[in-house]
Amino acid sequence: MTVAVVWFRRDATLEREPEAAGLACESFGAALLYEPWQVRTAQGGPYKAFTPYWRACLHRWLPELARLPDTWIHRPWQAPADVLVAAGVVLGGTYPRPVIDLATRRRAARAAHAAIR
Repeated sequence: MTVAVVWFRRDATLEREPEAAGLACESFGAALLYEPWQVRTAQGGPYKAFTPYWRACLHRWLPELARLPDTWIHRPWQAPADVLVAAGVVLGGTYPRPVIDLATRRRAARAAHAAIR
């Protein structure tokens, strides 16, 4: 009989005990870009609040936006030109322009939905 232990990992030490007992172990990071222990504060410890952790992940994952103020980090295409220049962001250069215009697509989707109602 084969027994396997599978879970969404949150504590790497959990994997050791079943393996020591001869069980196959598989662990998955779920929907995280980084495990909490992979992103550390400047002091080397774990983050204790989500917002600074997420900011650190964004800067690690999107280094081209690292100097952009938090106000614009999720929508750099709407940032004023002087803010983009100061952050070294060139839309269509160092960072892509949006693929679609959300406002236009939203209107089209609502119109299509209204047409079939």
